[in-house]
Amino acid sequence: MAEYSNQCVAWVVPDGGDATALGGLGEGATPELAMKKAQSYCENRAGNGCEVAYSACSLPEIEPI
Repeated sequence: MAEYSNQCVAWVVPDGGDATALGGLGEGATPELAMKKAQSYCENRAGNGCEVAYSACSLPEIEPI
């Protein structure tokens, strides 16, 4: 299980394809940046790309100085 704070994450999985297809996990300051990074790891020779399995942002955490 992964933990994250003060950021967004996205996990994408291959939409069809064979056993060589790869999904991806990405993080970023916004949901869009996290999705872009996750999609950059997607490899699917079937040409279907990847679909979103999970996408969320944590609540902001302010640490005292």
